Amino acid sequence: MNSTVTVTVPATTANLGPGFDCLGAALTLYNQFTFSRLPTGGDRVVMKVSGAEADHVSTDSNNLVYQAFARLFQHLNQVPPPVQIEIQLGVPPGTGVGQLSHSHCRGPGWCERVGE
Repeated sequence: MNSTVTVTVPATTANLGPGFDCLGAALTLYNQFTFSRLPTGGDRVVMKVSGAEADHVSTDSNNLVYQAFARLFQHLNQVPPPVQIEIQLGVPPGTGVGQLSHSHCRGPGWCERVGE
């Protein structure tokens, strides 16, 4: 069983020249997400956020990262395991470089590993 999984996601930009939404680029800005299983019987989710605008990020079950995590387990008809999620924000929010998509695109890989 894997108890900790770290995923690094680069910022992206789209709409490059005549490519519109078909051409994009990964940038050298990253968000990093570390998921660690917690023992049963305690908190369902513990969130730690650091980096740019960390004080504006929800640190409870309303966080989009946790919601994506929980939704995958619900889709698999499983109860999400208790998890600690550490988020290191290197992609400044509100700059148009893929920040919101980071909350939705990480699900399958890390959920599968943490849930094993």
